[in-house]
Amino acid sequence: MKRMFLAVLTIVLAISVLAAIALVSIDTLTRKGIEDMGGQTLGVDVSLSRANVSLLGGRLALSGFTISNPEGFKTDWLFESARTEVKARPLALFKEDLLIDSIVIESPSLTIEQSTQGTNMALVLGSMKKDAPTDETAERQKRYRIRTLQIRDAKVAFASSLTAKAPVTIPLPDIELENVSNADGTGLTLA
Repeated sequence: MKRMFLAVLTIVLAISVLAAIALVSIDTLTRKGIEDMGGQTLGVDVSLSRANVSLLGGRLALSGFTISNPEGFKTDWLFESARTEVKARPLALFKEDLLIDSIVIESPSLTIEQSTQGTNMALVLGSMKKDAPTDETAERQKRYRIRTLQIRDAKVAFASSLTAKAPVTIPLPDIELENVSNADGTGLTLA
């Protein structure tokens, strides 16, 4: 009986230690996962300065997100964002129709550069893996709705490596959308 108790106690302690380690390193694992999966999907370097995950609070905050340019372009990056924050109720993550309370994107900047290869954006989008969903897989995909989507201090820059001129930057007005979903109120799919 005593051995059984010690065995159960040892298992509970091991699980507790593993859970504590996972919670402590979840920010690093999230940052690394975004960089790795983003880089594989887009075919260019993706970097993230910091990820902050609050499982109990249902919040994900990303700081210093950057998508690099393909080789041969002179500007530093294709896209960067100072901070992005997503909030959702933790239990909502397990539902088929995911309700996201809010997404706030601060200071996103897109740089579109023309070169002899075409535009940086066209090259990155063209290199993405094209796993077009069938009707059957699209139906099984998780659906999502967003209560509030805010984009603040956005700008788009246009550059050409064919000329020596500096990029032309255009600031965009702030955007705030509410109840982002299909017209009938059903959730959207990534497809």
